[in-house]
Amino acid sequence: ALRPPAAWTPIIPNTANPTMCSCGGVRGHTIPPPAQIHQAPIPAIPPAISAPRSGARIPAANAWAATFAAAAEDDGMRSVSNTTKLALAAMSTALSVLFLYAASILNTSRLALLFLTSLLLWIPLNEKKGFFYAFLSYAATALLSFLIIPDKSFCAAYASVFGAYCFIKFVCDKIPSKLFAFLMKLIGCNILAGILLLVALFLMNMDIIALIDSYAVEYWIIVLIAEAAFSAFILLYDFLARVFDKELRRKLVNRN
Repeated sequence: ALRPPAAWTPIIPNTANPTMCSCGGVRGHTIPPPAQIHQAPIPAIPPAISAPRSGARIPAANAWAATFAAAAEDDGMRSVSNTTKLALAAMSTALSVLFLYAASILNTSRLALLFLTSLLLWIPLNEKKGFFYAFLSYAATALLSFLIIPDKSFCAAYASVFGAYCFIKFVCDKIPSKLFAFLMKLIGCNILAGILLLVALFLMNMDIIALIDSYAVEYWIIVLIAEAAFSAFILLYDFLARVFDKELRRKLVNRN
């Protein structure tokens, strides 16, 4: 704002001469005619603070939200169309059923094939808003494998452990602490293994306890071996999923 000088004297128009102040022009004060008086232009509102147009996107006010959005795009998490997600789910279903069928007829590499079925489910699941399509693929794979594969034990292994673990990983990866996330994944693996034992015992008439007793090994040794196997499974799964997201997801999924 402009400050008036200390010895400020108001300019009073002379009634005799409207263009002359009351001092008679001695001090050099003159009043311009009305036609020469122009109002100062009103400054335009900067674009940064102008009101958004209808339908325009408003930037995120939360800095954390902007950070996570940028990180998602950097990791190849830019949203794709629903048609693409459905195609990824269909591809995952077809390959998973194929691998389960191969595991049922082959005498080797059965665990590797089951492991691959779980990784295939990660493809649609880790897309933005891809949970529904991944669950659709999981349900379709479990149903089709149950109808096609003669040996139902592989269907039970996929439905209760390998397919279900993918969703546990997806939830646990949201935990900031990596150690706590690993512990939660380990607990999840133990729960899924318990579910598999119950399914084998009550639905498939397989006495797992008698099978374990036939090896004449202490139970605490079996528990240690199981926990070591679960830990190796978790670490290998995290490594391969991270490699796929950083190196292969952009090449497999068109995001233009």
